[in-house]
Amino acid sequence: MTTPATVRAAHLTELPAVAELLGNAFEHDPLVVAAVADAADAAAARRAIFAITARSAHAHGAVLVAELDGRIVGAALIDDPLPSAVHGIVRRVVDGVRFLPLLTAVGVNGMRLLNDADLVGRRFAPSERHHVLLVVGVAAQLRGAGIGRLLVDATIARASTSAGVRLETENEGNVERYRRWGFLERGIQQLGSVTVWGMFRPTIPSGETP
Repeated sequence: MTTPATVRAAHLTELPAVAELLGNAFEHDPLVVAAVADAADAAAARRAIFAITARSAHAHGAVLVAELDGRIVGAALIDDPLPSAVHGIVRRVVDGVRFLPLLTAVGVNGMRLLNDADLVGRRFAPSERHHVLLVVGVAAQLRGAGIGRLLVDATIARASTSAGVRLETENEGNVERYRRWGFLERGIQQLGSVTVWGMFRPTIPSGETP
């Protein structure tokens, strides 16, 4: 189904709305469900996860939103490539501090699981400089309207100067969809009850077709 939604960069003031949307979109995601299992308020814990991730993406890459009739109906959080290994170390230190407040929201077990999932993604990452699609989510009432594809395509366009786009998914139903969109599996790993698929879409050189 064709949608008139448009994709643009989010403003800093819109990050709370992005966190709210993604928290709702990932209510049944296996990794997020497991990560907030010990939380006193699961909905608040989900919002906290995505609020901090969105702030990190806004600082180190991009937060893209899909807008329809003046409403934010989808979002993608992207990390841009690092210029050097030293920058990578600095970013991990900064993000470690930024993510510390999550300990209160999700507890020790939730933090460990989220960190382990991040390490799995890094293990499956290509050696070349690449972009990372951290999260893409769409409002429940508009799933199937092509908005997720719009956001993924915008991420791929952003990665035109790097080796490609990496992502991880813990939802088996998404794997075939990403395959259709040009992503290749780089590995699968089990984290307790959660299965993590690492995938990568190489950049198609100008003039070539996928």
